[in-house]
Amino acid sequence: MVTNTILVVEDEPVIRENIVEILEKKGFTVFSAINGSVGFKLAGEQHPDMIISDITIPVMTGTQLLKNICLQKSLKLHNHIYQVVNYKSAF
Repeated sequence: MVTNTILVVEDEPVIRENIVEILEKKGFTVFSAINGSVGFKLAGEQHPDMIISDITIPVMTGTQLLKNICLQKSLKLHNHIYQVVNYKSAF
């Protein structure tokens, strides 16, 4: 499966912008969200091939986002979801 569209869900603007910039330079179409709720809405509207999400995001955590997407029948389960943890917050 070729990944063409990616949704980035990250509340830290600098991190989000850097990830988006790198992915766009690699030729991907990228959508971004500042929190899990916006990310969930965009996932339903855009049906991205991949979602890159922080775990500690406001409104709806990355874990809640993953759970809600898995429960959403209109979103195919073959979507890949990777959650990124800030090194400092992980320990």
